[in-house]
Amino acid sequence: MTMHHLKSGTPTEVGAGEPVPEEEPEEVLTREQASAALSHLGKAADGLRYAYLAMRLPGCRLCDISAAAAFQNILLIDVSNNRLRDGSLDVLAAIPFLVMIKAENNLLESAAMPAMPYLQLLILNGNRITHTHGIGHPLLECLELSHNQIRDICSLEPDILKRLRTLDLRANALTSTAGIQLPTLENLYLAQNSIQLLEDLQSLTSLRVLHLRQNPLRLLTGFTNKMAHLTYLNLRGCKIEDMSELKKLACLPVLETIVISENPMVEAAEEEYRVSLLSELPRLKRIDKLAVEEEELMAAEELIAARTEVLEGEDEQVADEEDEI
Repeated sequence: MTMHHLKSGTPTEVGAGEPVPEEEPEEVLTREQASAALSHLGKAADGLRYAYLAMRLPGCRLCDISAAAAFQNILLIDVSNNRLRDGSLDVLAAIPFLVMIKAENNLLESAAMPAMPYLQLLILNGNRITHTHGIGHPLLECLELSHNQIRDICSLEPDILKRLRTLDLRANALTSTAGIQLPTLENLYLAQNSIQLLEDLQSLTSLRVLHLRQNPLRLLTGFTNKMAHLTYLNLRGCKIEDMSELKKLACLPVLETIVISENPMVEAAEEEYRVSLLSELPRLKRIDKLAVEEEELMAAEELIAARTEVLEGEDEQVADEEDEI
């Protein structure tokens, strides 16, 4: 998921002012250009003949790719780093067995397009997309929308997106996880947003990997034991100040790896935070980049025992005071 950036035009001096970039010329895809971009000879979908299965057209300044629809056997198309706008991808619905569309770094403001019956991978990173309406491909397994301008998640229908396993929404403008209600989802990438609230997590019953890195997240309210498959949680560079917040993760039955470096609580605790964390989450196998060691588990057990002894002493004191009343 490497990001590529559009090349700016040659600067032109305008009077005594600052240099301004020239507008990049826009091109319409020709049939000859599309034919020259074909690759990967293989069996066609009908299994009866051979055909080229991929078309790669990155960085061609294209604003219109209608000519691509004439190549009915392609399964993959890459039109990244062009000048495509809303509606430009609709023509691809005429290609019957298309499996992958890669259209990073264009000028798209919407991911909406006609439903494609075999589309499994849709990569629209680095556009100007502001919403998640109109994504209804029934076999879609991976949806990448990172580095866009999405503020809210809506219309990602679980009854339609029954095969979606990976959702990448890094570097958008989300303030909450609300609207991500996809029980088939296994990998969710939400780093570098503005998330402060964890909502609708109870719907993510198949989730295994959750990235929340570099969000202004202070509270961990929202996790639930319905997230019975979550093994990896990345909270690096968030704003968690109190180690007690991590107690809220005890409901996650198979959590094995957590990344919490660069949080205020870790910087305050220095080396002691690992043992404190293990006393709350003893099933952890890795904290940050380091595996949990036996000595740390033993120290955590001692801390748990000391804490239990203090609590039992407090209970006895309360009981004695009640007897005296």
